[in-house]
Amino acid sequence: MGMYLERKIVTSLEKTAFSGEMDHGQIVEECRRVLKRFGVRVELSYSDKLNEYEFEVSGHYDNSRTRQPINLVVYFSLEHGARFRWTGTRVNEFRFKVSQVLQHELIHKCQAQYRLEGELGYPACFDKNKQEQLYLANKDEISAYAHDIMMELKQQKGRWTILRQIGRYNVPSYNIYKQAFGSKDWHKVKHRLLKQVFKWMEN
Repeated sequence: MGMYLERKIVTSLEKTAFSGEMDHGQIVEECRRVLKRFGVRVELSYSDKLNEYEFEVSGHYDNSRTRQPINLVVYFSLEHGARFRWTGTRVNEFRFKVSQVLQHELIHKCQAQYRLEGELGYPACFDKNKQEQLYLANKDEISAYAHDIMMELKQQKGRWTILRQIGRYNVPSYNIYKQAFGSKDWHKVKHRLLKQVFKWMEN
């Protein structure tokens, strides 16, 4: 995915009118309005794991759909009803997260164009933990998560220093890998992941 498209996504999200207090539905409608051009559906959902004004964003690319193949789900807490109070920090964090998830799924969309029909990309496994490890070790996910890590590092000062000593820092997308593999030796997967992060950083 080129820097040109990345910039278009950021520019589109900057056009969202997020301020004061808004209904969750209004927020999702704003996302739909500015992201429709990228073939995105945006849905609203709630999670008991979220508190106060926390939020989360997930995404999925459906290669069986020709129109709007990317689906984003925005999760909120219901502690304050269906209302969300914006601050400058929350606006920036929300736009960043939506942009990150959308770019992750757009990378999968590009990858799918070169994958053989019916190819899953990683073998199925009945062991839940093993399945997650196989999923994250797949080259497509490594590329997409490496892009997520790159975006998170670019938010930080001393990004190259953090990358070289990434295990010492709190980098959310990298933490997904650490938690999934736990004490298991994942040196080869880690090497491929960080190598891809370096490539994204240099673009």
